[in-house]
Amino acid sequence: MIHQITIQSHAEPKRYSIRVILSQHSTSETLVLWLGNGYFFPVYNATTTSYFVEINTATQSWNINTPMTIRAMLYDFDHEKFSDVQEGQVVLSHVAGTQHMNSTTKTVSDASVWRLQDLWVADVEGPFQDGVLVTEIDLSKPAYYLATPSKPTVTDTQILSIRWLYQYDNSTPASFNNSSRSVVTDKGVKKCKLECSFHNRTDISSVTVYPFFKEMSASRMKKVPVKNQNNTGSTETKWVNPLSNSQRTYFNFSGVRKEQNGAFGPVRTNANGTPKNHQGLDLFAEVGTPCYACLDGEIVRYANEGNTGYGNVLVLKVKGEDLRKAKRNYTLEFQKEVESGPSFNLNASFLYLRYAHLKSAVITSGKVKAGDLIGHTGISGNAKGTSSPHLHFEVAMLPFGNGTGLQKRYNPAFFVRLNPIDVNAQTRVKKGGG
Repeated sequence: MIHQITIQSHAEPKRYSIRVILSQHSTSETLVLWLGNGYFFPVYNATTTSYFVEINTATQSWNINTPMTIRAMLYDFDHEKFSDVQEGQVVLSHVAGTQHMNSTTKTVSDASVWRLQDLWVADVEGPFQDGVLVTEIDLSKPAYYLATPSKPTVTDTQILSIRWLYQYDNSTPASFNNSSRSVVTDKGVKKCKLECSFHNRTDISSVTVYPFFKEMSASRMKKVPVKNQNNTGSTETKWVNPLSNSQRTYFNFSGVRKEQNGAFGPVRTNANGTPKNHQGLDLFAEVGTPCYACLDGEIVRYANEGNTGYGNVLVLKVKGEDLRKAKRNYTLEFQKEVESGPSFNLNASFLYLRYAHLKSAVITSGKVKAGDLIGHTGISGNAKGTSSPHLHFEVAMLPFGNGTGLQKRYNPAFFVRLNPIDVNAQTRVKKGGG
């Protein structure tokens, strides 16, 4: 069900974000946003309940001074009906910061344009990078794919209903977090175009993409090897995620679903109801999971910061220039999540990556290269007894003593390439099956 719709204005003129929060949805449902001019922005992820769509009124010719209708529709493909439709109006020029939109439940009786009986993907083309079809994919660049439906008479909304999954090597196929879909005409045929990006990791050797209407098929997919980045001659900074499967924690300490608790900012709540700061990014990790150096640098500290604090903490000193080059485009996913704390200077010559709650360190001092094994995750410090073991990861101005609250810290999600949350795996560990 659709829980809430919010609109956020940005510092850049005429740029806004629309956020839809779901209380729950099933794998047979997809969320579609309809804006006042008739554009559809369908998105799908079976494990995500918070969705963002960014709009630029300068390029899309919307009048920000008149009411615009926003309709969020949750469509159930298995039963071929809308399970929830919420609609409201907003004047974008009146939005300052984040504003909740008052919405009412609507009934959409005609779902015929969404019906998918006897439809399948006849062909898939890609990946395309820099406008050219490639046989090896460069994970550092965006890509797009084209899927052709089985019938030429399908509607645009049916074409946009094509679902897409990606797979790294032999891992479980997952939904795209950062992607967009559109209808394009190629050689006189309407197709679904998926624009996407992948995680730029060194441990991936192949990428497979599956487009489908209702059921994934191994006969309708595209699998390509990953381009060997070591032979490209590129001078770009090499970033490696701190964990090979870097995903947010799904549960809080007590085992209650609280995805926002692992984000950066005043995302938590004290017992008296006041906001509580979280100083880093919590990445789900069973005890003993390997940790890697994200960039070339130097281990400058390994110490226990207390049983009521972060426990065993390993600190990697990196060049500020390297960290700035590794920064990615990231849209804040939670209402109280922020980009940076007070007194943080991203232009500093050196910055520090802090790995907390560790079980052990492989190296406690000296130079390391990006991708080097440097430690193993644990539940030391105040993580002891948690239902959600994790790596607490920080980007900070100092190796320690950065101050209270969010002082001298930056949101690590602007650097970590996050994978989709594996709810089943985290639930199993919460129940003691890890």
